Amino acid sequence: MRQFIRHPLDVPVEIRTDHRGPAAAFHTQDISLGGLAVYSQVRVEPGSLIEVRIAYVEPAFEARARVAWCRPHRDGAGHEVGVSFLDPEDV
Repeated sequence: MRQFIRHPLDVPVEIRTDHRGPAAAFHTQDISLGGLAVYSQVRVEPGSLIEVRIAYVEPAFEARARVAWCRPHRDGAGHEVGVSFLDPEDV
């Protein structure tokens, strides 16, 4: 059973896998108090630490997170990536 209820949401999100590198553009699939799921064109390694930024809200939401899982998208193109927030304050 899930710890948090997921809410469908489709907004642009930026994810940076390396704090020195460029941010990649993603789209959320759903969000919960514990994390979010995004659609990605590329595979992201589970366990990776990432930075998440959602500029859609004001002020922009920024948080550090860990990739919990990554699996092929149901349509066969791209991947679904689940991330969990690291800081309880970000929840």
